Amino acid sequence: MKNRIFMLGVCSGLLAGLCTAPLVSAVFRPAAAETKAENPYAPLTCEIRGESVCITGCDSDAAGAVAIPAEIGGLPVTEIAESAFLGCNHLESVSIPESVTKIGAFAFRGCSGLQQIDLNCRITELPERVFAGCSSLQRVPIPEGVETIGECAFGECSRLRSLIFPESVSVIEDMALNGCASLDYVTVLNPECRIVCLAFYYDNLDIRGYAGSTAETYVRYNNNYTFCPLAPEGSVFCDADGDGEITVGDAQCVLQYYTETLAQKTPSWHAITGNPDIP
Repeated sequence: MKNRIFMLGVCSGLLAGLCTAPLVSAVFRPAAAETKAENPYAPLTCEIRGESVCITGCDSDAAGAVAIPAEIGGLPVTEIAESAFLGCNHLESVSIPESVTKIGAFAFRGCSGLQQIDLNCRITELPERVFAGCSSLQRVPIPEGVETIGECAFGECSRLRSLIFPESVSVIEDMALNGCASLDYVTVLNPECRIVCLAFYYDNLDIRGYAGSTAETYVRYNNNYTFCPLAPEGSVFCDADGDGEITVGDAQCVLQYYTETLAQKTPSWHAITGNPDIP
């Protein structure tokens, strides 16, 4: 009888230990001392979610270039989680593969050393504050396929010089470009893009778009901006004066325009060429 009680006690103890032991998580977390050779996913942390992988974080000491792999453990990498690279100040460039279709809010917020970000055409949204505080970014090629620019998506990108929103972009949310002090111009290629009232939130900005577009309407109700119409479809390339022919006069107009630009003047394309459409 004592032996049975003893065995029952041992079995109960083992079962209790199994019940309280932590479950094995499908999360790859490289130890601080591991090198990339020891862990091919370093400096990234990731998590299996169903049949795909999500990048959930990055070592805050990671520096230089980081290329996110297209697959991990035979599963496609399809997502970058919210705040995944938050505060990774030493990163200079990040390459995102074609497999990724979603980037979470705040994903690259505060990456002050980031100079280059390579996006792909399968990403449909640049969400809230995704690049906020990336003060070293000077240009971000937004691929055709992106539909939504979230609130403060590029906030405080103080060195950003220009942005081109492709035709696929249907909405630019509030304060999207707040604090972009070096911004010279933005181009909105979708004539029906919804531009929220304070989307650009910066004075003395040139907004380029098609005549009759929502970009033109936006400028009409915001006097701190200048609307610069794009040449309509079907225009002849290098036809400066818009008469349908390329002549010596066109070359003279272009030369005058760029000579005045190099002299740090602010030439008027319309005044020089008589053509309201910029090249």
